[in-house]
Amino acid sequence: MSIAPETGSSSSQSATALSADGGSPTWRELGAGDTRERLLNVGECLVYFDSLSGMEPGGRDAAIVGVSESMVDAFFPVESFVPGREGAEREMLVREQGTYNLGGGANVIRGASLYARRITMITRTGQLAPLTDEVDTLLGLLPDNVQVVPIVDPHSQNAIKIRFIDEEGGVMAAVNFKPTELGQDEAARLVGETSAAIEEFIEEEGECTLVVSDYGRGQLTESASEALSIVLKDALAARVLLDPRPDPQSLDKFNVYGATLTPNRQEAELLAGGLIEPGNLDSAHAAADSILDNYPDTHGVILTLDCDGALHVTRDGTAVHSPPVIRDHEVMNPSGAGDIVIAVHALLARGRFDAQTALDAAVWLAGISATKKNTSTLLPGLVSDTQAAINHLLDKL
Repeated sequence: MSIAPETGSSSSQSATALSADGGSPTWRELGAGDTRERLLNVGECLVYFDSLSGMEPGGRDAAIVGVSESMVDAFFPVESFVPGREGAEREMLVREQGTYNLGGGANVIRGASLYARRITMITRTGQLAPLTDEVDTLLGLLPDNVQVVPIVDPHSQNAIKIRFIDEEGGVMAAVNFKPTELGQDEAARLVGETSAAIEEFIEEEGECTLVVSDYGRGQLTESASEALSIVLKDALAARVLLDPRPDPQSLDKFNVYGATLTPNRQEAELLAGGLIEPGNLDSAHAAADSILDNYPDTHGVILTLDCDGALHVTRDGTAVHSPPVIRDHEVMNPSGAGDIVIAVHALLARGRFDAQTALDAAVWLAGISATKKNTSTLLPGLVSDTQAAINHLLDKL
């Protein structure tokens, strides 16, 4: 897919093709010189990822502790519709068995594992149907540099999202299976295992990144978040990325010490208590400031803003913005795009690239991934596709 226009050769026209309609600001407003410099920096970041994927894990940099549920994304292609039975208007006939991928926080770990030195994944798993065997199979397929520590909840199922797709890969319908809230004993074990993993990585690696993925399904409870904050106050070399799915009834649990929150637009509106207007970057800045005010123990916030790209604001007032790279009508499936943003920032925690380059690289990779049909993951093929798209644009500047 070409993300630069087929006609017109001026730098402003080329850059305009990278912005979603109504996005503010756009790549064009950076000017040709700034655009080139930032794209070259992103290219260096992608070369770095490419080099990591070809290394043995022992030669890489990042040490990551992941706390997540073992969510499954299932995709079933639909062949046709037939009249429904028992009062249903219609039923879908599924063409084949379908495909299964790790989703959510497990998908972050799946992608990061191809570029990280070591990962310990503390994951909540259920024992009730459906797809219990599929979860075990998918976890077993993770690379050897990932140590999976399951927190088994015998009274719950796993988090599952089933999507029914048409011949073009578009989602026709979706069904969610939601687990129960993690029990007190399981939550305590989750925090204990997390604490032990952080301590081990800091002792051996000097630092680590903690990625906590909470999707409003009871995996991160109020008591667990409080206990986790206590752990992190003593772990001075741990960087924290917390991906929230707020429940209006339990917003306080995201005030985790030292965390950078990574909400999308809708999640940020709940955390901030106000709307973020499309095309109005000032309202996004205001939301970021409100989130930092509402969660005084957090370090920063990375807002993923679909048609407006992404914004990273830290408590010291540093703010960087990255414009979008595709138009809305080019989106095939945005599932997993946010996972890529998190994985990129987890892998670049040692400061090899500055905040602007890290955000630009994350937005480019997430944007190109959204043009694909399946759940997006930080795979080598995505890196090479993004490199090609950037080179194509650079040739036109």
